[in-house]
Amino acid sequence: MQIGVGLTYWPWTGLDEQVDLARVADDLGFSSVWVAETWGHDAVGMLGYIAAATTRITLGAAVVQMPARQPAAVGMAAATINELLRGRMRLGFGL
Repeated sequence: MQIGVGLTYWPWTGLDEQVDLARVADDLGFSSVWVAETWGHDAVGMLGYIAAATTRITLGAAVVQMPARQPAAVGMAAATINELLRGRMRLGFGL
């Protein structure tokens, strides 16, 4: 069985708390950490920040809002984050 954890949105959980939770999940052997876009916060930026703080865990964007950006921009951002993560990224799309 694989168990992942979803991070809550700002401002309810601060940036440092979200990164700390991702580190703990990574250290404890969880399979994945998931972020989503809402309230004007970008999932791709958050994934990049968490990527620098973790080493093993898969990171995912539960929802990347496609109407907010061009498909090519989503593809480039996802490819960059996946490269930084050395293949540890998962991507979910939404409206």
